[in-house]
Amino acid sequence: INIKTFNYRVYVDTSCANESEFRLIAESYIIKPWSDGGNKSDMEHAEFEVSENSVTRAREWLSQTATKYGF
Repeated sequence: INIKTFNYRVYVDTSCANESEFRLIAESYIIKPWSDGGNKSDMEHAEFEVSENSVTRAREWLSQTATKYGF
């Protein structure tokens, strides 16, 4: 299929021992139609403090990133 795709993942980084230091990580990337083996390009990521607003802020960031790449 000859189209590029916008991809993302969102997860909580739990590598810190202290729960108050958890971070919500949002990543986005483009996979071009000719990439061999699904190579990612234009990778971006943002970190958010885990709070009531973090999911909303991550969703807004992903939406802005998708718009920037024409999705």
